[in-house]
Order: sequence, then C-alpha cells, then structure tokens
Amino acid sequence: MDLAEAVEAIRTKARVKGQSNADLVNLVTRHGDFPKGHVVVPVACIKEHIDLRPAEALHRLAIATRPRPHDDAAELYRLWGLARYHAFFECDSSDGLLRVSNTGAQIVGTQRRHVSEDLGIGFGVLLAERWLQASAPSPRALNLVDPVDIDVALRWGSLSVAGREIEVSAGHRYPDYLLVANDPSKSPRHFRVHVLECKGTSDPSIAVPQLARATGQLGSLLVDGQRPSGLAVSTVAAGDTVQYRALELSGDDRLHEAPMDLLTPDQTVLGFNTARIRTDASPLDARLSDLPSEVLVAAALRVSWARLAGLADDANAARRWAPNAWRGDLAGRPSVDTARLERPPTTRTPYGEAVGRRTRISFGRQALTVFHGVAKPIIKALSTDGPGAVLSAQAKFANELSARHRRSQARQTTRAHAASPDGAILSISLSS
Repeated sequence: MDLAEAVEAIRTKARVKGQSNADLVNLVTRHGDFPKGHVVVPVACIKEHIDLRPAEALHRLAIATRPRPHDDAAELYRLWGLARYHAFFECDSSDGLLRVSNTGAQIVGTQRRHVSEDLGIGFGVLLAERWLQASAPSPRALNLVDPVDIDVALRWGSLSVAGREIEVSAGHRYPDYLLVANDPSKSPRHFRVHVLECKGTSDPSIAVPQLARATGQLGSLLVDGQRPSGLAVSTVAAGDTVQYRALELSGDDRLHEAPMDLLTPDQTVLGFNTARIRTDASPLDARLSDLPSEVLVAAALRVSWARLAGLADDANAARRWAPNAWRGDLAGRPSVDTARLERPPTTRTPYGEAVGRRTRISFGRQALTVFHGVAKPIIKALSTDGPGAVLSAQAKFANELSARHRRSQARQTTRAHAASPDGAILSISLSS
C-alpha cells in the first residue's frame, strides 16, 4: 500500500460490523458478576454495524489521548501514532467493509495487541458519539465535550473548586472516560454526564469476557451518589477484520446546567490538586465523592477548552481556561500576542477555517502533512469571549457538522479530513 492509497482508505466511508443485541447481553451477563440494579442493555443504533471513515476514529484517538497543552514531546509521539495507523485500513470494494490492509496485517504479536488497544479508544469514542446522538431528545447535533480521562483525575488526586477540595476515590476498577454531552433540545448550557470504557483486542475469543469487565467498570463510578449511564465497547482487530461489541449500562440521565460562575475565564478557582486517593473503596464503590454534577460539568468544560486552545497552539487562550495544575506548565510559554510570527497558522478545511499546528513527516520522496486544529470561530471565542459565547460557537459548529462531512467527501483524494462536535479538526494530506 502506498501513501496515496492509505490516504484514500482513511477518507473513504466503510462499514464496520458489530454486535449489540440480547444474545450479547446474555453472554456478558454469564461472564460478569454484577451487583443488584446493574442493568446491561443492547444499543439499538449500533446493533449490527456502523458506517464511518477511518479518519474519524483516528481523530477521536488523537483527541482522547491528547496530553496537556504544549507538551511538545508527547505531542510529537501522538502525531507519529496518527501517521503510523493511517495505513492500517482499507475498504473492501466488493462489500464495502472496513478491513485491515496488507500493511496492517504485517503488524502481529505484541505490537498488534497494542495497536488494537489504541484503536479501541478511537472507535470507542466515536461509537459513544453515535450512541449519545441517537439517544438525544432532539435531532439537532449534540456537543460532546472532550472526554475526561479518569486515570488522570485519579493521578492528580482531587478536584478543587472555589477552594473546596473534592476527593477522588477509586477501587480497583473504574471506567476510562467521563463524557459530558450537551442536550441539543435545550440551550447550549445544558448537559448530561455519562461514562465510557474502551477495550481493544486482536483475539476474538476474549472479546466477551473483556466486555464483561468493561461493563463492571462502568458501574464502579458514582456521581452525586448516582450511577451515570455508560457505554462499554470492545474493538476487535483480528486477521484482516475490524469489528466491535458494545453494550449500554442503564443509569442516571438527569439534565444539568453548566454554572456560568464556575466557567469564568482567568480564574484560579478551578483545578486539579494533589491529595490522597482513597484506596479502601470496594471495587464497585468508586466515586467522585460528594461531587455535584454541575461542578463536574464545569470542570470538564474548563479542561476541554484548555486542551482545545492547546490544539490551536494558542497559549494565551489555554491560560484563560487551564486548571491550576496546568498553569505552571503554561507560564513560560510565549504569548501569541508578543510577536506576529508566533501566531498559529490558519488552514482552510471543508469544516471552515481552522487554527492549529501543522507537522510534516517524510517517507522517502513523499510526505504526510498532519494538521490538527480548532475551528476559527471557536478559538476566537476561547481567546477573547466568555463561556456563553464559547458554548454557542460549539453548538453552531456541531449543528453544521453533518453537512460539512458531506462536503469533505467531495474534496480531492490526497487529503483526508475529520472533525468532532467540539470544534477540533484533523487534516492529513499527501505531497511529493
């Protein structure tokens, strides 16, 4: 597979087979030891398959695993991972199914397991978007906030809001990501909280037990004393096939309004601080202790916005929204207003103008240029406006996303594009 074929593969819509039905629920229930009230159900919108472009999954992988803003060493590793996986896929012209390319099939053993786990994150986040969109009470597009990595929250120990320390407690199992999604039937300020556990494997025989563990992990997190609804996904990249298994954990689905006073920029009232981590919690009793959901929404939004600003390479905007623990890392970064040359580049995409970072990776006489950035209206709001303007800009971008997806398919085959509802944009192009 040459680079042109690889770029064409990730920009082409393909079908990924999957399973989310009563048979899978029965299999998973037999493998799991779930507490009373732990209800696992199929996900109707993804019961047999989904249609996607691989670039969409790679984009979600990059967003979910993105480091703190301006962590240059980690940024280089993340971009290299994108370049590596872009040649992993191909679309079978006979049936339209997404398959592992001949190049991808050469990745075996331990490397293949690592690839499967990484791709499990990208596919898991994308499936979660489809799940939440299908379950939304309005056909309008939702804004899914940047997934919050619970491992990172646990490592920092606690959330601190307005001087109040909120302990993070965990047992031996907890889900990967906290998802905060806007309710499109309400104002851009209204959100629901969910959880996501992503698994990935190259061995189909362990997909069901893996999914059983995943659903158990979903039930191990409580917010406001309630168990949020969640999605467990196992992505299987075995042989030349890519498939998934997915189930929903029924839970609390209350609506919460983002508190504007906790979202005010340039404040140091919100952040992650080091504190003890409770280790005496039972495996199915982990929770963000006494954490009001509105505060959790505000924390997730602030972290997401700081990371988006970092994606746009805008240190000033990142400082405005960054949690306390990140501010020291950003203090020494140059201000984008101090010199014109330091302004991040603007790139035209099918999703509109975007601001971000462009990285060129050479392969012999050809090169891949990876651009990752943020829609210009959103980064403008992050740079100069208040939280209401940011939420409105993101809601507008999310509502226009479907039409712009179709527009991106009409563009040249030497470029692959993807975007997520929060305004992050990926572009991969080929040049000689």
